[in-house]
Amino acid sequence: MHRYEGMFLVGNTAANDDWDNLVDHIQGVLTKHGAEVIELNKWEERKLAFNIGDHTRGTYIIVLFNADGSSITKIRHDFSLSESVIRSLILRDDLRKNSLPKPMPATSGEIASSESENNTSSPDVKKEEEVVEEPVVVTDDIEKADAENVEEEEKPATVD
Repeated sequence: MHRYEGMFLVGNTAANDDWDNLVDHIQGVLTKHGAEVIELNKWEERKLAFNIGDHTRGTYIIVLFNADGSSITKIRHDFSLSESVIRSLILRDDLRKNSLPKPMPATSGEIASSESENNTSSPDVKKEEEVVEEPVVVTDDIEKADAENVEEEEKPATVD
């Protein structure tokens, strides 16, 4: 058995209205194919980058589980046929020894506000200057090489 991480995108209304049945459905598909669920976490609701069918928002569910490699194809197939799961991604995760990662901030506004809070400048702290390298122009060398190639092509080949 190997460790896998599954990320499941579910419709926002299904997650809000019937959370327990949704979790039971995901765990049921996994256990039906012999997987052992280690951990299941709900990430927050997010606006989707693009509409998927009628869905503009979705809730992510992250599941850490152990399963045989031969059962993963069947698990993926069952989730692709599921009406409650919009998208799914299952990756092998044998390297991780700890629990699942924590969710990232949902909006760029949260990221910008956290950066502004962390960006307090003091007179003792020097900011690194941005170094911009000038591009190297080698057109003369290229033109010379092209001219030499043309001259070599024009010379007739001598037979000894």
